[in-house]
Amino acid sequence: MAHVIVSYDGTRNDRDALALGRLLASAGAQVSLAYVRHAAEPDPEREAAVQDESERLLAAGASQLENGEVGQRVIFNRSTADGLASLAAELGAEVIAFGSSYRTPAGHVELSHTAEQLLDSEVPCSLALAPAGLRREPVEHSIGTLCIHDEDDDPAAQATASSLAHALGAAVTQDEADLLVIASRRGAPEGRLGLSASAREQIAGAQGPVLALARGARLSFG
Repeated sequence: MAHVIVSYDGTRNDRDALALGRLLASAGAQVSLAYVRHAAEPDPEREAAVQDESERLLAAGASQLENGEVGQRVIFNRSTADGLASLAAELGAEVIAFGSSYRTPAGHVELSHTAEQLLDSEVPCSLALAPAGLRREPVEHSIGTLCIHDEDDDPAAQATASSLAHALGAAVTQDEADLLVIASRRGAPEGRLGLSASAREQIAGAQGPVLALARGARLSFG
């Protein structure tokens, strides 16, 4: 089954990401929560308090997921993007999930700074993007339709979309849908996320969750 890391710091945008993680968990995905700290506190007592607070934050987020064991990792890296990418490689996670950027209007998707960095670097995994306000939705029952933006008829992307739709009890449609799956462009390195300008426009126009797939990624749900 697909393994999803949710970038989570307790802010409202990351609570949207957590809701998306809950949706993917309902589709059978394994979910882990990650919080990136940029540096340790020089004072040992202060460091212990901050670390404890970080772990409590992740535990509170994990308590909202009802799919059994939820991984929780506090990691250190000067770059949030690099830290999450390294953790994904360490855990063998295929997807990193994000909320939209700060002040995104409800019901719209906008890449956060960290998600933008990973996309620009053609990260070797897929990205899941939550629209602003998803935390307020009954997400387990909100996805009735799914569509795929695939400019190259990538069979792995088609298989992933079919697996996710089946796991969610959703219908695959050619029209606008509740969830959008986007395939990487022709020529993107195998196993890396590389989106065309058209695909980025699809993200900008999305009003529901987006799953942007690394080239050749064949994810299993259900």
